[in-house]
Amino acid sequence: RAIVQKSKSVIGIDLYSDGVDYLKKQGFNIEVGNVESLNLNKKFDTIIAGDIIEHLNNFEGFFLSCKKHLRKDGVVVISTPNPWHWRYLIRSIFGGEIDIVNPEHTTWFCPKTLRQLASRFSFEVIEIEYGSRFNRELFMPLPKGLKHQSFFTALRLKK
Repeated sequence: RAIVQKSKSVIGIDLYSDGVDYLKKQGFNIEVGNVESLNLNKKFDTIIAGDIIEHLNNFEGFFLSCKKHLRKDGVVVISTPNPWHWRYLIRSIFGGEIDIVNPEHTTWFCPKTLRQLASRFSFEVIEIEYGSRFNRELFMPLPKGLKHQSFFTALRLKK
C-alpha cells in the first residue's frame, strides 16, 4: 500500500494466485507471474524485490527478468533477511543450526554474496541499508550489520 501511495503506477507480481485474487479485490494492480521468467513487455524505473530473492531457485532468470524490465537508469531494490543478525549468531553459536529459518528459503545472502551475484549479471550495488521491524533494535548498542533483521540493496546496471 505504501509503495502504491508514493508511485505513479505499480504492478505487483506473485506466484500465489489466491493472494493475487485477494489483492485484486482490494484494488491493487497485481498479476500472477514468476519473477524467474517474467515477460511483461514493459520497462520500469524501479523494481522492488521485497524478501523474495532468498526464496528463488533460478537467480539467473531473476536477474535477466530484471534486466529485461528495467529502464536504462533504473534501480532494482532487493530486501532480504540479514544472516548476521545478532539472534541468528547467538543461536548458531549455542545450538549449531538456526531453527528459525523459513523452510521456503533456498539460501541466505549477506551483502557481499548479493554484491557478487549481482555483478555476474552486470549489476552494481549503489547503496546498502539495514532495517528492522522492531524499533527496539534501533537502540541496541550494536553495529548496524548485527542489530538489524534485514538489509536493503539498491542495484543498477553497470555502465
